[in-house]
Formats: sequence, structure tokens, C-alpha cells
Amino acid sequence: MDAASFDSQRHFGLEVILPEAEQSPDSVTFKHLSEWTVRTILAQSCPKLRARNVSHFINIAANLHQMRNVHSEVAIVSALSSAPIERLKGTWSRVPKSLRRNFSRTLWGCCVHPPQTDTDCQTSRWKRCLV
Repeated sequence: MDAASFDSQRHFGLEVILPEAEQSPDSVTFKHLSEWTVRTILAQSCPKLRARNVSHFINIAANLHQMRNVHSEVAIVSALSSAPIERLKGTWSRVPKSLRRNFSRTLWGCCVHPPQTDTDCQTSRWKRCLV
């Protein structure tokens, strides 16, 4: 799927439609950052260039994690975890293994699927992910 066809379609999971009065600036920013990330990756026609963009966004998410900017980190991680990006098997195969491992083990694991092994409350699990 290229950027033009992505822009012309609505994707389940990428946006929440709320009346304007109920939308917070944070939710609008999250949506725009997530959609921009997806569009930027899909705008490249070559898997090698898309892999470079994916690697760049993984590094950005890791830096946001270190700066404890959870809002932007989760926006980028959710974009990288979206169906249009996850389907790019040729692109993901060109992303260095160390970055894929970092993304799947730390960033994606903490942001999208927090650890379920502890009996602690959800908040303490998130705090451990943020350290």
C-alpha cells in the first residue's frame, strides 16, 4: 500500500472520532504524529528506503523513551505496530536485527503490551518499563 492509497482510506485503530468539543490537544497530536509516521514510511517506494525510515523511527522512539516522553513514544510505536506497517515483510527484513529486537523486546513490549507476570498494579508495571 502506498501513501496515496493510505491517505484515501480510513484505518481501524489509527483514529478515534470524537466531536471537536471532546477532542483534547493531546489526542489530536497523538493522531497526527501516528498518521504522519505511517505516511512517511509508506511514501517510500523501495523497501530499502522504507527500512531506513523504520530504523530511524525506532531510534526516535528509543530516544523518546530515554527522555520519558511517553506520549510521543507510544504514538510512534503504535504507528510502527499498525497493520499497514507490520505487513511490510520485505521492509522489516531489512531493518537490522538489533533494532528489531530492541523494538519488540523493550519499546513495543512496554508500550503496547505491558508485562503481565507481576501481581503488582498496572502503574508499578509501567514505572518499571519507564526506567
